[in-house]
Amino acid sequence: MHGIITQGVAHVHHAITSLTIEHAAAIIGGTCAVGRLLLQYLSFRRGKSKQ
Repeated sequence: MHGIITQGVAHVHHAITSLTIEHAAAIIGGTCAVGRLLLQYLSFRRGKSKQ
């Protein structure tokens, strides 16, 4: 199990270090968009449950 985790961490570290600024910006932008959608969905559900 420990070997798998170490391998995963190494893979993630390699992915991060090989990212370009454009890749990072795209990922951050995508994450923000998903977060915004999730917030809208949650507030929509909260609004519906109050009625």
